Amino acid sequence: MFGIYQGQCPPQDETDVCYVKDDENSGVSVFVEDPFPIHASNNVYCSYEVEWENEIIDEGDFSDYVNITFRGDSEHELTIECRDALGNNLEDVEVFLVDSEPPITTKEYGTPYYNYYNNHESEWITSNTTINLTAWDEKIGVNETRYRVTLVDDEDCEEIECEVEGEGSYLTYSNPFTINEESCHLIEFYSTDLFGNEERYKRQCAYVDNSSPNGTKIVGEPNVPGEGSICLSNQSNGGGNGGGGGGNSPGTYVTTVNFNTPCSSGVGVGIAYDGANLWYSCGLGGSSPDLFRANPATGIVSASYDIVLGSEGLGALAYDASRNAIWAGWDDSSGEVRLIHLDGAKNVVTTTSEFIAPQAVYFSLDDGLAYDALDDTLYISGDVAPTIHHYETDGTYLGSFAKAPGSSCGNSGLAIGGSLLYEGFNGCNQVIVVNKSSTSIPVFSFSTVVGPDPGFRDEDLECDTNTFSGSGKHVMWSVEAYEPRRAIAFEIPFGSCGIGGRRSNTTIECENETGINWYVNQSTPITLSCEDQLPHPVNNEIVNWRFSFHII
Repeated sequence: MFGIYQGQCPPQDETDVCYVKDDENSGVSVFVEDPFPIHASNNVYCSYEVEWENEIIDEGDFSDYVNITFRGDSEHELTIECRDALGNNLEDVEVFLVDSEPPITTKEYGTPYYNYYNNHESEWITSNTTINLTAWDEKIGVNETRYRVTLVDDEDCEEIECEVEGEGSYLTYSNPFTINEESCHLIEFYSTDLFGNEERYKRQCAYVDNSSPNGTKIVGEPNVPGEGSICLSNQSNGGGNGGGGGGNSPGTYVTTVNFNTPCSSGVGVGIAYDGANLWYSCGLGGSSPDLFRANPATGIVSASYDIVLGSEGLGALAYDASRNAIWAGWDDSSGEVRLIHLDGAKNVVTTTSEFIAPQAVYFSLDDGLAYDALDDTLYISGDVAPTIHHYETDGTYLGSFAKAPGSSCGNSGLAIGGSLLYEGFNGCNQVIVVNKSSTSIPVFSFSTVVGPDPGFRDEDLECDTNTFSGSGKHVMWSVEAYEPRRAIAFEIPFGSCGIGGRRSNTTIECENETGINWYVNQSTPITLSCEDQLPHPVNNEIVNWRFSFHII
């Protein structure tokens, strides 16, 4: 044998295994002679054949010796036949295993571990999560596995390919390892076999998140701020569980309001709530009037206006509590955003054209419009659009982001009143909610399929904390595009969306767990929520709760 090889080489019988490296410099040397003096007839003639996958890939003749190399990863069968001048012959068949393939290394995380999309592209672990590397080689065997871990920017974990370059020396892997530092890390690894065949290195980015979520308690109405203290030793367990409480169920059907005046065009996509009245719009030709004010409990129209003179109408609507005005979108592909000014009695006074939003034009109308009073901006989406656009109220373009993942339909409704952005999906009967600071990760979602109204199509959305506050409910209104003209109220988490783009004023910080913080009754909802901290939230939090009876 010559070059690099391992095992029983050359093989002596069928049970021997001989590995040869595929480097064009390794193989077997064959020598032949006629034994002297008894059989020295000389004139020995030999031939050989190398067979690979049932094909002869090498052959030749020799009389004294020959060096035979092997090429191509697989099993090679070498046949040698020799004869002397008298015709005495010998045949020898030997099998050599040629190895040119590197090992295959896989990575597996221990617990805790989380992968939101289940695609191994965006993954979260903690500093207690073990990282296990396993290498396997089909032939010669694994020599070693090496790895390195590099702290990189959090943005790199958001990239599918994670193409950032690693730094530092590779370490020899012997046992599962952990990563102590929080934030995004690039993990690289590869293995070599005993012949030095080296695997192409593998890489992946993963978030290390050791930070706990922040919890918030929202006390609904009716309530009265408490005073004094209570003895916590006189208590008995009132119950509780992991994963919920308070009785609030996002997406629960509350009611349908049927408006008594239809759209003359048969189409309308806008809905707004000013704290007392619902407003709905009409559009897409022949819409006169194109704006109506109605009672949210009865649907009876109390006023109507023709905002866009002529045959055109309005698109989506959003009430602005700071200006006491209604933002209105378009239905004519113009991208024109209007502001409808109201007086103290909620009557329309004037209408002004504020700006053009060309980036948000998608089909002929916009059916998603939300005003955020926290930063005085607007979120706008075109009809069933894949993208949501963000503007200052003076028309300055702030950029865009993709609709929330989880729906095959385009975005058709928007609402905001705090940190959560509600997104509706026309044709899919679905509302998906994201945090406006992390729009690619859903916080929760709910279905808008209603038993008595299975054909309902979600269009524009609007928050309402007043109409059903007596029963301890905050709702999201969703308007139907077609006749009969109607809107449906769905329950949302208490305090998650205020009126007119503002935060709900029901968020209460608990200051003293040992004192009497609030007086409530059996109808007062208490909503618990938590938010995972930036910069790398895992989300999908579980709220654990319990309450106790205190004997005063």
